[in-house]
Amino acid sequence: ASYHESILATYTQSSIVIILVLFLCIGGVGSLIAWYIGKPIHRLNQVANEKDLKRVQMLPNPLSGVSEINSLSRGLSSMADNLADIMQNLEEKVAERTSYLQGENEYLLESSLTDELTGLYNRRGFNLAFEEALALSQQRQQQLTFVLCDIDHFKRVNDEFGHSVGDLALISVAMNLKHHVRLGLDIVARYGGEEFALVFVNTDIDQVLLRLDDIRQGFERNPVVKEEFITMSFGVAHLGEGELSSACELIDQADQKLYKAKNTGRDQVVI
Repeated sequence: ASYHESILATYTQSSIVIILVLFLCIGGVGSLIAWYIGKPIHRLNQVANEKDLKRVQMLPNPLSGVSEINSLSRGLSSMADNLADIMQNLEEKVAERTSYLQGENEYLLESSLTDELTGLYNRRGFNLAFEEALALSQQRQQQLTFVLCDIDHFKRVNDEFGHSVGDLALISVAMNLKHHVRLGLDIVARYGGEEFALVFVNTDIDQVLLRLDDIRQGFERNPVVKEEFITMSFGVAHLGEGELSSACELIDQADQKLYKAKNTGRDQVVI
């Protein structure tokens, strides 16, 4: 009995040791399996939480030796590729739409500042350009001349020949005025109705008067339609170097000079 008890005790101890060793081996294998499976899953989770498509697209293929994990990785990468394509197309569409809207805004702005018939500045566009030119010329102490001009007997042109001929007269005036100003420096605008405005920047008054005389001669050489000629009256307000004045004051001065030109024979320049 004593012998059998000692053998049983030895077997029991051996069994316990074997069981402990098995548990340790199972735990080690389980840890290895968990590490082998958990590491790529943790990487997938980390990349997904970063919300960076490029990081997802840079995942290695295969990511793991486990087919299910590789399938999940490929699915996530494919989703990232599709989403990247959608984002790129969306960015292109947004850029295209933005460019279109910018073009529309520029067109609307230009339309709001330009006279449709003559292509010159309208009253609003002229006011903006004139204020800027006046401030710059006074800052630089340069000469500036404002001219207000009006087609003589324009109502008679419309009444006798119709508004289509009147439109031709306005277009003819616009072309003649544009021909005698320096584009980008001087300003020419349709001030309203049959009235036009000119601004000569950093130009001697004698040179301005020569240009106005050339404008008058241009009307004498070129009829508006058939043998019908038009004339214009001019009122001139001039600022010398270093002189200061507001836009309203210059406009009032030129308007008074124009009124005088209209009431003392027309087809003349009054300064």
